[in-house]
Amino acid sequence: MHLIYCPCPDADVAAALARGLLEQRLAVCVNIIPAVTSLFVWDGQIVQETEVVMVVKTLTPQEASDDLTQHHPYDVPAIIIIPADANAAFQSWAEGI
Repeated sequence: MHLIYCPCPDADVAAALARGLLEQRLAVCVNIIPAVTSLFVWDGQIVQETEVVMVVKTLTPQEASDDLTQHHPYDVPAIIIIPADANAAFQSWAEGI
């Protein structure tokens, strides 16, 4: 099991990306966390934006990452893959999808 942390500009974009991953079975579940304040450096300036964060639970992290990269609207999306140990029941459920 892996988690993918991926900020998005808004809930509609996150939901569309999530549905695409789920339809292709590249994710078993996606949580969308609203109203996250992000600060980062862009073009030499400190920028503050409100974003939503996707937490993608996946058994195919590279394929999910590739799909997000292809469809994400940002020029440089943050797509961070994190190895995770799931409880046995959840892992079994995920593998059965």
